[in-house]
Amino acid sequence: MDISILMNCYCKSRKTTNFYSKMLQSENIGAIEKEAIYDLLLESVKASTKIKNLCERRYEHCECEVPLE
Repeated sequence: MDISILMNCYCKSRKTTNFYSKMLQSENIGAIEKEAIYDLLLESVKASTKIKNLCERRYEHCECEVPLE
């Protein structure tokens, strides 16, 4: 598999994690919504970690070129 495909997945996953983190900081969401977003955040972190580990094992490189914000 081409590393660019994995890197694209990794960077998208990191952006999603960043988005969920920002959502948790919002004062406009209730406790139920925060719990759901927190669960999504954890799953996103797990996905990012799996992709990063795969990249590092196979290609020794795994960083997003574009800032997450």
